[in-house]
Amino acid sequence: MLRRRTARRVSQPELASRAGTTQRYVSFIERGRSMPGRAIAIRLAESPGLTLRERNSLLSEAGYAPAFAESPLDAVALRPVREALHTILAGHLPYPAVVAGPRGELVAANAAFEVHTEGAAAELPVPPVNVLRLAPHPRGMGSRVVNLDTWGQHIVESLRARAVRSPDPLLDALVGEPARTGRWAGPAGTVSASPYRRDCAVPRAG
Repeated sequence: MLRRRTARRVSQPELASRAGTTQRYVSFIERGRSMPGRAIAIRLAESPGLTLRERNSLLSEAGYAPAFAESPLDAVALRPVREALHTILAGHLPYPAVVAGPRGELVAANAAFEVHTEGAAAELPVPPVNVLRLAPHPRGMGSRVVNLDTWGQHIVESLRARAVRSPDPLLDALVGEPARTGRWAGPAGTVSASPYRRDCAVPRAG
């Protein structure tokens, strides 16, 4: 709770006020001196604006069952969502388009997605594909992006900010990957020649 609260710049008094409890009780919970009841745990999870997944995680950490159902995309109830995503992806053709999860996991893609994986290192397009790893990797799309230093740094800083707001070991691992590869861009010829290959510059926001 402490890391999530401080990441959102919410003070103990403010959190206590929002959750309808006392600062002392919040302090006891954060220091492990007290275990909140389910009702107060839910209020504490709601007050700093945690995502529903994070609220479930906080409840689990406190020893309670999740409060919000989470269904896989292939669930029957989500058929309308799948159909809508398919329509959106198809509408982007002939350009590649993807749907990715919060950790970069590839959820769906249109037929042009192979443009991104053409010539990439064999291990990168293997399911489960992570587009946040594939995009800046020097043996993935990285060698095709002419302003990779700028764009790659944007990806890392965005991931780092998300990891601070919503602690997640998998996000931490993704943030650390560029340091382990030693650099952003691979040497010339890292990605094999292809009739679909296009060097590109990713525009900066704003």
